[in-house]
This record gives sequence, structure tokens and C-alpha cells, in this order.
Amino acid sequence: LNRWRQAFELFPEDEAQRPFFQCTDMPTRSTSPINKLPIHMASGDTVTFADHHVDGRARLPFDEVARNLVATQFFGLGGLTGYSKAPSFQGSPWAYHVVTMLTGQNLLQTILLNYVPAEHFAAINEPDLPTWEQADPWREREIPDGPLDYLTWPMRRVKLVIEDGDTSCRDFMWLPGLDRPDTKTCPDPYLLAAMTHDKKPVRYFLRAEDDNANWYNYLLSLLVSETRSPIVTYAEAFCRETGMDDKCVVRAVGVPGDKGRVDGAVDVNVPWSFDNAWQSEKLAMLALAKQGEQVVRRISYGYAMELSPKGDPKVQGDWAKKPIKSWDIQGRYWASLIPDWSALRSAGNTDAWGNAVISAAYRELLALGNSPAGTDGKINLMKRLRQEVYEPTST
Repeated sequence: LNRWRQAFELFPEDEAQRPFFQCTDMPTRSTSPINKLPIHMASGDTVTFADHHVDGRARLPFDEVARNLVATQFFGLGGLTGYSKAPSFQGSPWAYHVVTMLTGQNLLQTILLNYVPAEHFAAINEPDLPTWEQADPWREREIPDGPLDYLTWPMRRVKLVIEDGDTSCRDFMWLPGLDRPDTKTCPDPYLLAAMTHDKKPVRYFLRAEDDNANWYNYLLSLLVSETRSPIVTYAEAFCRETGMDDKCVVRAVGVPGDKGRVDGAVDVNVPWSFDNAWQSEKLAMLALAKQGEQVVRRISYGYAMELSPKGDPKVQGDWAKKPIKSWDIQGRYWASLIPDWSALRSAGNTDAWGNAVISAAYRELLALGNSPAGTDGKINLMKRLRQEVYEPTST
């Protein structure tokens, strides 16, 4: 750390020292307001609901700028640069996707759990160094030299601009850096994936979405070996080889959005264990929750058909789609389960979870316009839910 101390200075006194995560060899061009650097801040014609930074008036303290210098490399959005010789920014590797990280009992465990073996990468070139130790981190290359090079891959050339005496930053310059690594030759070990339901399933990276069923979708992908992030598999192997306590938290994070815009943030935390029995129990709980969704959808469709005009079955079915869409019963069902899941995800009481699934389904169905109003109707609804959730029908 002492050897590389100067490499972590945003504005080093030694002019020969390259500033932290910055490029000093920049063409002469106009500066950009600093609020363009953080992806979550309003700038130009990109607006957000809760942020009101204004170009030319925003200033960021140096510690916040430093964090965003790191974040923009892997979460930077695509868009125009305003520079004719390099007109477009590529979206960074983790932009709009779901990133998996593990948190251990302390900092050392966290670092070890998130380490990717060098063998994961297609080709290892010596030496594998982080950006601040490389003589020229922007030299052209398609794949990283190894995990250290990959984790500090410079997708942006950035130069902060300040005047003497400034204690915060108002302007900066930036241009595209290296192209995004090829995911075929250099598969990202941190991204969470899913499988298509085709005859020949294809694995693809999950996009971050602001959805009530996030916890279900992400946990299912983590529990299935074909889709879980490789980093989780590496952490499991490491714990077994070293005897390190395998109790940790798996965190799935991401930024929903599209076309240079961020629409929110996803952050799902799951207390995790590499114990096979624990994982099998969680899969069973997810299957029960999915069955609950199917039952809710089937019953609510029946309610919608009762409301629709009688006659032509096709016309009736088309009409029923309108209340189904306005009810958003599936989204409400998954949202209703979130508090119960938060309480049960570490305890893993399957019986209590079954009751939570039925209660969530019952609660949301009763809120619909055509739900049973009388006591007998409510009792019959509860009986039907309990039967169909635990004894799936073929329809």
C-alpha cells in the first residue's frame, strides 16, 4: 500500500504520477459538468424524478468523485460523447445487468469470497496488474490479462478539472476508453444469468428490472447451478477447500434503465449457505410460491370472465384481459410476499412459508372487484387456495 500510495491520489503533487483512474493524455476539448459522471444524477436532457442537479451549478466533494470514477467504469451508460473522433460511449459490462457479490463475516472474508481464480479467463498474460500499476492501461487489447486487469478495466478516459484552492469538483473531461471485453472469450464471473424455455435452452444474462418478483427470479437463478454466477460457485469451492465459515450474504445489485437512462436501483440481499439441504429447502419454497402465483392467476381470470359480457367465448375472453391488466394481480401477489420472505429467508420454515403464500394469495384476491363478499364465499376461497397450492391441478 505504501508503494502505490501516490497512485490513489486524485490530484497528485508529482506531475509525473498519473492521477487515480484518470487519463492525462486527453485531446483539447470542452469540459462537461460533473453531474454527468454519476449515472444516477440528472444532467442535460436526462432527468430523474428525485434528483435536481443542474448543469454548470453542481459541485461534488472529492470523496464522492472518487467513488464515481470507479463506478463509471463498470456501470457507465451508453450515449453520445459530443466528440467527433469518438462519438459514442459503449455501455459498461455491468450496466443494466444484475451483478452478484458476496459479503462475509469481515472484510478479509468478503475479499476472498469475491476473488475470481485466474483460470476463469481464457488467456492469462503476465503480469496481471490493476489499472493504477500498469504503464499504459489504455493499450489496445480484446481480453484482460487476468482478474486484476478485468476488475479495473478502463471503459472511460476521465480527467478531473479543478482550480487552485478548490475543495470540490465542478467540471471534468471524458472520452471512450477500451471496448467492452468479449463475453464469449471472457465470460463475466459476476453477472447473474437465466435460461430460455426453448427446446434448446440458451443461457443469457439477466437484466435488472424494477419488479416485485425480483427476489424470486434472482434467488431461483442463484440456486440453479446452470444459471448462478460463477463467483458463487468459486466461493463455495473456496470455503470447502479452506474450511472457512460458509455463512455469508449474497447480494444482487443492478440499475434498471435503457438508452442512457437509469430508472432506479435493484438491491436484493439473501443470507446464504452452501449447504445442499439448505438450498434444496429454498428451491421447494420457491416452487410453492410459484404455484401460488399460478393459482392466483387462474382464480382471478375466472373472476374477470364473470364480469365480462356473456355470449361469444372469444369476445368474452378478450374483454376479460382488461380487468386482468388493471388488477396486476401477479405483481401485487409477489409484492405481498416480500415481507414474509424477508422474515423467512434465513429461518426456512417451510410450513410457515406455505401459510404465507396462501395468506398473500387470499389477501390480494379479496381486494379484487369480483371477489366473494360473504363469509361462506371467503371460507370456500381459502379452502380452494389451500387445496390447489398444495395439490397442483393439471389445468
